[in-house]
Amino acid sequence: MYHISDIKKYRFCPRFFWKDNHQKQTSRMPYIRLEEKLIELAKEKLEIDSFFMGVRNDSNDISLSAFEKNEWGCNVRFEYHGLRVKIPFMQKTDEGYRIFFTYLGVLPKGDDVRFYADNLWVLQQLNLQVVDVQIIHLNAGYIREEELNVSELFVVSEHFYTPKGNPSKRVFDYVLHHVQDLSKVLSAMEETLSGSMPEAVKLPRCYRRNKCPHYDECFPHEQTHDAMSIYHLVNTNQKDELVAKGITRLDQLTGEDITGDRVQYAQIMAARSGGEFVDRLALKNWIKSLQPPFSFLDFEWDLYAIPPYHGLKPMEVLPFQFSLHMYHDQQVEHEQFLGVGDCREDFIRKLLTTIPEEGTIFAYNADGAEKLRLLELARQFPTYEEALISIADRLIDLAIPFFLGLYYNLEFKGAFTLKRVTEVLAPDLAYDDLNIQHGLQAVEQWRAADRLDAPMDPDVKDQLFAYCMRDTLSMVSIFQYLQKLVSE
Repeated sequence: MYHISDIKKYRFCPRFFWKDNHQKQTSRMPYIRLEEKLIELAKEKLEIDSFFMGVRNDSNDISLSAFEKNEWGCNVRFEYHGLRVKIPFMQKTDEGYRIFFTYLGVLPKGDDVRFYADNLWVLQQLNLQVVDVQIIHLNAGYIREEELNVSELFVVSEHFYTPKGNPSKRVFDYVLHHVQDLSKVLSAMEETLSGSMPEAVKLPRCYRRNKCPHYDECFPHEQTHDAMSIYHLVNTNQKDELVAKGITRLDQLTGEDITGDRVQYAQIMAARSGGEFVDRLALKNWIKSLQPPFSFLDFEWDLYAIPPYHGLKPMEVLPFQFSLHMYHDQQVEHEQFLGVGDCREDFIRKLLTTIPEEGTIFAYNADGAEKLRLLELARQFPTYEEALISIADRLIDLAIPFFLGLYYNLEFKGAFTLKRVTEVLAPDLAYDDLNIQHGLQAVEQWRAADRLDAPMDPDVKDQLFAYCMRDTLSMVSIFQYLQKLVSE
C-alpha cells in the first residue's frame, strides 16, 4: 500500500524511496509550528456544519456510501491499485464532486501540481466525476487581532500564484492537464522495494537547496576528501566533470576551469599558498569602514503557521531569545534574554536598553535573519519602530569576508556557516561541548518549555543560554582573527 508521499519520494530518488521504506527513520521536529488542527480551521472557513469525517483505512465503499447521506466529506480516503489518497474536503453536487486541498503556506504555486494531479488520477480511476479543484491556503495579508478570525485567516483560491503573489494558472485546468497514468510508476515502485537498494546516482537535486538527508551516506567518499579536494569547490555543478578530466585537487585548477567567481579564486590561491588566502587590502578597507564600538547579535525564534498572538501574520516568526556581546577597547561584555509565551515586547525592551546607541552591529547572515526579525517587530510594535529600524540599519553581516572571497582557509572545505568558520578560526569555541548544538535543537527545547504552564526548567534555560551565547562569542573571536590578519 502506497501513499502520495511515496510517489513523491520515488520520483525524487528511487534510492531515497527504498531507504525510507526499509530503514527506520528518525522522527524530526516539524520546522513549522502548528498547534491547531488545520482541517478544523479550514472546515470553519468553508462553513461546513454537517459532514462525514474519514478515518484511516476507510475503504472506497465506506467513503462513497458516506456521500449518500452527506454533502460534505473531510479527510476522505480512496484507494486504487494500492495507492491511497486522502482528500481534505469533498463536496458532492448535482454535476459531480468539488475538491478542496489545504496548503500550509501563503502562496500555492504550480510547482506542486503533480501532487494534486496524482490525487485526481486515483479519483478518475474510480469513475468519480471531479468538476472543480480549489486550494485553501493562508492569507499573506492577514494580521491577527486579539481573537483569531478564521474567515480572514484563509483564502479559498481557484488559482496558483506567481512568486510575486499574483494569480497565475487556474488550479483545476492546470491539474487536469498534468494528470498522468501512474500504473507504470506504481509497478516500478513495487519492483524497487522488492529488490536490493538502488545504486547512488548524484544529481543536482541531491544537494540543491536543502541537501538530501541521505547524501553523506550515499556519497561517503566525499566526506573523507582532504581540504584540497576538488569536491570543495564552491558555486559549481561541474565537480564530477573536472574529476573525469583528471582534476582532483584545487591547486590543479586554472582560469579555464572556473567561472571567475571570487571565492573560487580565493580557494585556488589558498591551495597554492599553504592553506590560507587573504586579500589584505580589501579586508583592511572593509574593516576600516566599520564604526566602533562593535556589537555581536544573535536571535533564536520559532515559526508559527497560525498566528497565536496579536500583530502576527501567518507563517511569521516569534523571537524568544537573543545574545549580545559588546567589544570595545579590548573589553568584552555580554547581555542576553530568554522568554516564553508572547515575550516579544520584553524582548524589544531588553534589547533597546542593552545594545549600544552607536557603532557597528554584527550578525551572521544578517539580512536573511536578524534584520528581518527587527523589521517584523517594528511593524508589530509601532511604539518601538524607529529604534528597531535604527538597529536594523546598523547591522553588518559578518559572513561578508567569506562570501566575497576576502579570506579563505582550506579547512572551511567550501562551507561558510558560523559553526564551520568557528571550528577553523576559533577551535576552542567549537560547539561539541554543548548539549544544544544547532538552532533546531534550541527551538525544540524552547517549544517543549513554552507549552508547559510552569517555569522553564533551569537546566533547559542554561542550555539555551549557552548555545545562543556561543554564537555571539564565536563572532567576537572571528572578528578579532580578521583584525589580526590585517594588522600583521
